[in-house]
Amino acid sequence: MMRRESKAWIRLGIAALLSFAVPALGQNALLRFFGLESSPAKQGNRAYHNENYDEALKKYAEAAQDQPASQILAYNSGNAELRKKQYPEAIASYAKALESKDGALVSKAHYNMGNAYFRKGEAALQAGQQEGISDYREALAHYKKSLEINPNNADAKRNVEVTQIRIKELLDKKEQQQKQQPNNQKPPEPDAKAKEALARALQLAQQHRYAEAKSVLEAILSEDPTAASYKSYVQRIDDVIKILKGEKPSPPQQQDPRAQQGGTGVI
Repeated sequence: MMRRESKAWIRLGIAALLSFAVPALGQNALLRFFGLESSPAKQGNRAYHNENYDEALKKYAEAAQDQPASQILAYNSGNAELRKKQYPEAIASYAKALESKDGALVSKAHYNMGNAYFRKGEAALQAGQQEGISDYREALAHYKKSLEINPNNADAKRNVEVTQIRIKELLDKKEQQQKQQPNNQKPPEPDAKAKEALARALQLAQQHRYAEAKSVLEAILSEDPTAASYKSYVQRIDDVIKILKGEKPSPPQQQDPRAQQGGTGVI
């Protein structure tokens, strides 16, 4: 009898706490405290598995209020954002998950970050945006990093191969299109990465580090079709190198019209 009475008093005490303390702490918080309700993170996982990604993100955000530094919550949020095709947001969430010291989690974050970049690249290319190729390169880098941590990740291995093939196809297509362009047609506008490489090369040239400047330009020309108009800069730097060696520079070639716009005056 004493045991039954004790249990009854315990249940009565919990009920009393719930009824009197709700205005201060909130009923959900008290239920979680006594283990009578699942956490927001678990609710988010349930919503995710039910394909209710908006609700999942809402619950992960609620859980993050108590655990703002949780890499697991960041990873789970990234998964929901990826499902919603919110690729920049997913990439940002996975970047936070990469701060984890858990190798398995970091490998998964790299893999899914690769997926986010790949899908982002697909969407960009479908919209006619050149930066899609850069997204594919980012995807490839993250798939490789995932493999470095977990060499047994068969999906990552397959995605590395698929992405490499995709990049080659796009570059071959761009090269073919450039060959078919009339001589008086302007090549594509250099993208942000190409412009950054040109700025770096010009800075090196100002420091009289011509060989390094030439290497920077040759590298961007080999991997970025939008940098095609920079070939004239390579020739000019090469001429400077030859002159410094006492050699005769190459004969002048016709320059791309855009390469002449806003000349630097330093080479």
